[in-house]
Amino acid sequence: MDISFPIVILIGWVVLNVIRGAARAGAEQARRKPPVNPEPGSLPGTNSDFLEVLRQLERARSAPHGRPKRLSAPGTEGNPAEDQPEFIEDVVSLEVDPRRPEREPVSLDAQSIEVARRRRLEAARRERPRTDKDHADFDARIRAEPDHTAVAPAPRADLARLRQAMIWNELLGPPVSMRGGQDDPTR
Repeated sequence: MDISFPIVILIGWVVLNVIRGAARAGAEQARRKPPVNPEPGSLPGTNSDFLEVLRQLERARSAPHGRPKRLSAPGTEGNPAEDQPEFIEDVVSLEVDPRRPEREPVSLDAQSIEVARRRRLEAARRERPRTDKDHADFDARIRAEPDHTAVAPAPRADLARLRQAMIWNELLGPPVSMRGGQDDPTR
């Protein structure tokens, strides 16, 4: 057995792992090194911007209740026009059409009370105990109605035999994919 092939594979594996380890170490070192900012506050997300936002949040929390002051962008002072409320209370709503008069509210309580009263009366009328006469009247009413569940007449014997012949032809005949065209007598 030649031992040189497994040794070449082992050396290649070791070299590959050394290269991977060096790449990981470089990435770790780059992650640990803080980014270099040319000038504090010049780039978004720098420490001075963060501290300014924190100061504005503290001012907003310590404001008297009601509406807190609006936060301004870092490095700019608040605009007095922005400190005014956003919505003015005297604005006419656009949801109301001035050309159409308002509808009067309709109460359906009176109608629903009447419906409930009629239902209770009907239920009370039906809740009485049944007598033999009630059962006899019901039986007579049912028997007087025509029977809608009549059984269809039995099929003729020659039609039943034809149906059976067609079924057996489908079962014992060639598959549909192998049947011929219009000239095929099995169709």
